[in-house]
Amino acid sequence: MVQATTVKQLPVYPTRIHGRLHHALPHSIISRTAAYEAWFKSNYIQLYCPNETRGSYHVNFFGYFVWMQRFPCFYVERFKRSTLARTNADIISFIQRCIDDGLYFYTYADEFYVPLFWHERGHVLRDFLIHGYNAERRTFDVVGVRKDSQIGSTVVSFDDFLASYESTEVSEFFQDDIFLLKELPEDEYEFDPVLVKELLDEYLHSRNTSTRFRMRANPRPDLYGMSVYDQYIEDLRLTEETKEYVSFIPAQIIMEHKQLMVDRIAYMADHAVLDPVMLRQIQTDYEEAAKRSAILRSSILKHNRLQRGSLIKDIISDVCTIRTIEQEVLGRLLDELHRNF
Repeated sequence: MVQATTVKQLPVYPTRIHGRLHHALPHSIISRTAAYEAWFKSNYIQLYCPNETRGSYHVNFFGYFVWMQRFPCFYVERFKRSTLARTNADIISFIQRCIDDGLYFYTYADEFYVPLFWHERGHVLRDFLIHGYNAERRTFDVVGVRKDSQIGSTVVSFDDFLASYESTEVSEFFQDDIFLLKELPEDEYEFDPVLVKELLDEYLHSRNTSTRFRMRANPRPDLYGMSVYDQYIEDLRLTEETKEYVSFIPAQIIMEHKQLMVDRIAYMADHAVLDPVMLRQIQTDYEEAAKRSAILRSSILKHNRLQRGSLIKDIISDVCTIRTIEQEVLGRLLDELHRNF
């Protein structure tokens, strides 16, 4: 007689994106295979935000939503909460069986009921990923934003999860989705310098990357690339007048974007995509933008603690400096890419 599994935990890995959970959680199931590194370094270049007041508060990497496109390196199965409900399946048992089959369970639930960031502080619907369970203790292993504000794994009881899941009031179409995810380490992907050139060109010249997908959907009238900084500066100037709380998320995404760009340039040098000596110099010069972006994030957190509008001028100055460095240094990189690809 085969004994039932009582404890099962699928691996999770450190994610290099923290500002948006819909990026962070899928990436946390992928080990750093050669194909994943090549794909990751070829992408995550373009930024965008809505073309409206406070639009910069929603700044994000363009694309890369598991519900919109296939990622190499992992399998995605998508269905609706309502579809699962029609099966009359016990949700706890269903998740356990998914974990037994090597499938991560990605859902949206009310954090008020679970020991994550918003626990008992407010009813906030956010993404989290279930990657393990302990049937004897009746707990799940969940990746989300913990109480310490870091993305990581924590333990959630079956009862708390059930209360959270069943109390969820869906307000956005995607929040009704459930995803079953699985790494596909056998997938192949080679670094694509032509794609890097094209995305970098669109970033530096604020071109609308959504036009690439017009066979699937009409282009989005958003702001792209460097124009995101213009919107960000405008929104920051408004907060100087209102002395309101300033979201740190845009600065978080900008900081991650710069660090990913540093890593990308280093990867290109390591693999001799272009002249390694030239790339190392570009990397060194660009690291100043990464340092400035970390200062920018810290300044915003300080501003919110002190609630002093006077810091906004310094914050805007940091944004302008980052933009100037990028325009010059990434412009040199783009010139080299155009000459070679």
